[in-house]
Amino acid sequence: MTAYKHILVPVDFSQSAERALEAAMGIGKTFDATLTLFHVYLNPIQNYGYVEGVAWPTAEIEHGARVALDALVERTKPRYPKLQSALTGGEPWREVVDFIEKSDTDLVVMGTHGRRGVKRLILGSVAEKVVRMSPVPVLIVPGPREEASELGTGAKVD
Repeated sequence: MTAYKHILVPVDFSQSAERALEAAMGIGKTFDATLTLFHVYLNPIQNYGYVEGVAWPTAEIEHGARVALDALVERTKPRYPKLQSALTGGEPWREVVDFIEKSDTDLVVMGTHGRRGVKRLILGSVAEKVVRMSPVPVLIVPGPREEASELGTGAKVD
């Protein structure tokens, strides 16, 4: 059995991400692994290019993401002391894969929203892209059934 020493947990603060974090902590405790909570906020300039005359509140977006990530770390650290965090802006799947390639990550545990149909085509699937591009194993944890319904997909997650 492979011993995982560094587990990356991409988080978007959804119920799916919370479930993935719970799973990662269980695996991490088995191997005494370090967990990194990783959040990628959308950076409008990086994602959509420069648009003349439009002022993007990038500092506010980054600050809000930092506050949310710090709060998650504060809630989680008492239960899992070997916890660290990282934050960056960009396209989520690309930044996750880039982080994996530049770090000593040997397992990724992430949630999925279970989007289907048109929403999946429009929004894409971060989890699917990470699975396809990751050089390390990726464990996908499905979100709760209610989350799929709240997203209006009508999809059932078993």
